[in-house]
This record gives sequence, C-alpha cells and structure tokens, in this order.
Amino acid sequence: MKDLLIKILQDKENRDKLISEFQISIWNGSDDDDILINLAHDLEFYVSNEEHRKEDPSYFGDEKLEEVIFEALKDLD
Repeated sequence: MKDLLIKILQDKENRDKLISEFQISIWNGSDDDDILINLAHDLEFYVSNEEHRKEDPSYFGDEKLEEVIFEALKDLD
C-alpha cells in the first residue's frame, strides 16, 4: 500500500485513478490497518477540479491531499 500512496504523490496526472484503486483495495478488505481505512475515507473529499471544490467546503485539493498522505505514511512507519 505504501508504494501506491507514493505513486499517488508522484503521478499527479493519474491521481484520481490511483486514489480510486487505493480505496477499492482498502474497501475490498486487502488491508485492515485503521490508518489506511481512515485515509481511504478522507480521500473521498479530494476533488482535483478547483471549480468542483467550490461546491462543498469539505472538499480539498492537491496541497491537503499531499499532507494527509504524508501524515499517513509517517504514521505507518
């Protein structure tokens, strides 16, 4: 899972797809780590399109995405 999280950080063009892969993997029970489960939930609020983020104050963009992933990676170590 860590490799996929790092790939999300590095591959900005494919973030939406990679996040979806990560979430599906977690929700299908491939990992029962609470840190990863919470991260999968938090990533529901990532919206790459700036205009769409304006629709709800709980949506966030790339800066916060990177923060939550870095924090999860740190907590996993």
